[in-house]
Amino acid sequence: MHTKPTTERWQPSRCELHPPRRNNFFFGKQLDVYHFQLETDYFNAKRWLINRLTVGFGVVCGLDVRECSSRDGILVVEPGVAIDGLGRELIVPSTIEMEDPRIMRNHDEEAVFHLVLRYWAGKKDPEPVYTSECPDQEQPGVICESPRLELRQGSAPKLKPTPDSICKSIDHCGLEHERLARIVSESCPDCPTDPSVPLADVCVPEGFDPAHSNERCQLSFTPEVRPIVYSNMLLKQLLECHLKPQ
Repeated sequence: MHTKPTTERWQPSRCELHPPRRNNFFFGKQLDVYHFQLETDYFNAKRWLINRLTVGFGVVCGLDVRECSSRDGILVVEPGVAIDGLGRELIVPSTIEMEDPRIMRNHDEEAVFHLVLRYWAGKKDPEPVYTSECPDQEQPGVICESPRLELRQGSAPKLKPTPDSICKSIDHCGLEHERLARIVSESCPDCPTDPSVPLADVCVPEGFDPAHSNERCQLSFTPEVRPIVYSNMLLKQLLECHLKPQ
């Protein structure tokens, strides 16, 4: 007896743990949209899970924030890579600019915003649909993961300090494995409600009035608010600095 495969796409939860599902290929198997999407979802979910639980959340490299040198109120973000709170890669291949009218308003007092990078996937590159039912129809042929910048009111959330329980697992004799084993056995980390990556606080000076000022708006940036992904290369360099004879 053969069961007809469901046409509903199986979408793994990005936070709940689940047994991975992938295609079982065999000669004569009918491959349709569902099976190809299942294959894509399998590899994406595995990679994002590893990123989220073992690599970390934050900026990997690049993504410096500055003000445009030729126009007031334009934020510029340099190319770089980050990993969001769900483990998804945020890749900015070239310099991007962002304009927000809130920056160029008259501020009676100092105004603070924070700039975040968030995941976004859009469909593009239309292609013809080769079916007899839809001879003239087109569908997007590519899903492009292009992160988006977003300016939010107020300062970025404070970075969480390393838990005391982890710090106490290291004593003067080295790593206390028994205590650390208890810590990692408690539970897997929850997914954040907001997976976007903060890049910098943006401060607009007090009293700046674009309508009655010939001076440029001097924005200030605080990149220290960004979380950092401690890559193997960065950890190696930190260890070399720590072990270097004084």
